[in-house]
Amino acid sequence: MQLVLDTRDLRISRERGVFLIEPPKGKARRISPKKLSSIAITARVWLGADAVMLAIDNQLPILFFDRIGKAKGRLWSPYFESIATLRRQQIRFQEGPEATRWMVELFELKTIHQIQVLRYLLRRR
Repeated sequence: MQLVLDTRDLRISRERGVFLIEPPKGKARRISPKKLSSIAITARVWLGADAVMLAIDNQLPILFFDRIGKAKGRLWSPYFESIATLRRQQIRFQEGPEATRWMVELFELKTIHQIQVLRYLLRRR
């Protein structure tokens, strides 16, 4: 599961080995790092150093995005074991039926966008 932090002024810290997420108004939540695959930050969030270290210890990348969803940065553990795990998961994925569906979707999108480009070029002549 990816944890998406998109609420302004949200605070994330560490408490007893789990992430403590405190919104400006409302009830705080605790999330185990074992349940997460990554953390995506899309708004102004107060991120504690202890939460960053908890993510690094659990091989969780922290991804930063701008307002339109473009990736701007990443914090990740410098150890190669997480890359090896990622490669193993990629191999398992490519052998399953989900990979075929994903590739068909990619080809459909590419075809649709190529048609749009050709229509655009046709109008410009």
